[in-house]
Amino acid sequence: MTLARQDKQMPSDRAAERIGAIEAVVKATSPIIGKSASRLQLFDQYGVNPVELSRSGKRMVERIGDTALESGDVLLLQGSLAILPDRIVALGLLPLAERELRSGSVRRDILPVVILGVAMGLTAFGLVPLAIAFFGAALAMILTGAISAEAAYEAI
Repeated sequence: MTLARQDKQMPSDRAAERIGAIEAVVKATSPIIGKSASRLQLFDQYGVNPVELSRSGKRMVERIGDTALESGDVLLLQGSLAILPDRIVALGLLPLAERELRSGSVRRDILPVVILGVAMGLTAFGLVPLAIAFFGAALAMILTGAISAEAAYEAI
């Protein structure tokens, strides 16, 4: 996936900021209705990148920058986590409940199942004690990026 403005360098004072993404719905009263992301200059004016756009539950395949936004559209915006909430309000968007977002491949989706299967197999055949097998599986999921270290910690 190629992000808009991926080629543009962030100023050095923003380089150390934590970058994240938030999903938000375009409200009926939003000032961005009828305008495209490129016309709004979201990165230049607001410091956020539009990553994905969904309309009526379907992911839009056209270029996000060229699509006029409508009420009810769901935008995935990427930017500094310090400013994203304020930018969402300024754009007249309503943030959705936080959840882990992934735009991954089938390989990435099946990897946790394979890791779990290996841990169960090692335990079932008595090759490795239960605690060690599942600790190893949890560590493997973090190291492969199947789950973030923060999400793993919060699940404890």
